[in-house]
Amino acid sequence: MGNVEFERFWTSKEVCNTFRITGSTLRKWCLQLEALGYAFSRNDNNQRLFKAADREVLQQLKWDLDAGFPLENAAKSVLARLGRVPRTDAVPSETSIVSSETHTMALAEDVKQQLFDEFRKIVREEVREEHKRFSQDFAPIQAHMTKLNELLQTMQEEIAATHDLLAAWEEADSKKNQSWWKRWFGNKS
Repeated sequence: MGNVEFERFWTSKEVCNTFRITGSTLRKWCLQLEALGYAFSRNDNNQRLFKAADREVLQQLKWDLDAGFPLENAAKSVLARLGRVPRTDAVPSETSIVSSETHTMALAEDVKQQLFDEFRKIVREEVREEHKRFSQDFAPIQAHMTKLNELLQTMQEEIAATHDLLAAWEEADSKKNQSWWKRWFGNKS
């Protein structure tokens, strides 16, 4: 007897447990992939059965969704990245291959643009957070510098007032001395 290898299939419940998702989430993912032409195996009760390749597709999809991509874009991206095309027995024509390549390139551009937009959004948020943190760190220093500035201004005003008092005292003293001198010795000119 020859050796017969059986391909391993997983049920929806097993796949849900593997990816820690609900049955309705898995159903949504599968419907989106099927809308793009991907086909899952089914049992006699028309329930989806998942092969290892299907699980790989779903894993890639989960990673893209976790990265913040919308479901439709993530599904298109995964199928394009993994080189998956609709499962059919027909041999693809040359025009379908060209259109598939064009579609793949367009999807790659879309993914690149989404990544760039997401990166820009993250960088802007980080810059806002840094600015906010800097403003919070700088506020006490700025308040202290303002107080020091006010204190210096007050000291300058006091020094100027003291200088004026000293000048007035010296002038008064010199007049007093001059009057005393004149009183005692008179004018000798």
